[in-house]
Amino acid sequence: MPTRLFDYCTTVNGVKHEYRLHILADLAALCSCPVCGLADCGNEQFLWAELNHEKQAIRFGGDTFGTFLERWHHAGITAEDYQKLPEFIKEDNECRGWADAASPNVRIDAPDFSWALEVIKSSRHTQDDDDFSQHYYPALKSFTDRVISENRTLNLLR
Repeated sequence: MPTRLFDYCTTVNGVKHEYRLHILADLAALCSCPVCGLADCGNEQFLWAELNHEKQAIRFGGDTFGTFLERWHHAGITAEDYQKLPEFIKEDNECRGWADAASPNVRIDAPDFSWALEVIKSSRHTQDDDDFSQHYYPALKSFTDRVISENRTLNLLR
């Protein structure tokens, strides 16, 4: 996909947030909404980082990604096993941290996010031919690995 620009501007609690993102991958256009079956239409989100002196991003459907985040769960999970999950997944499940942030943009821990992607990928609820395995995992993992290797800050814009 050729790089395209996305301009984002909002004011939250009197603070203006402006971002010009260079979209590297548009997962929302590649994947289907789990409800209606059309292009992923719910709750647009961007995973982004400052790379090569520009804000580079991956666009995805937050509602679809939310269903992927729930794949950590399995019947009979113990409290001990739950505590071993990545913070990104626990924060989502408990509606705290990044999942409860008042700002539209949240910094997230890149190694922890990468680990969360691995947990989702290895879940028995993830199939080799589903949207997560085919589109989300490769794009998000590659981007996150690059952010880690370049020692940059990973952000989630919602």
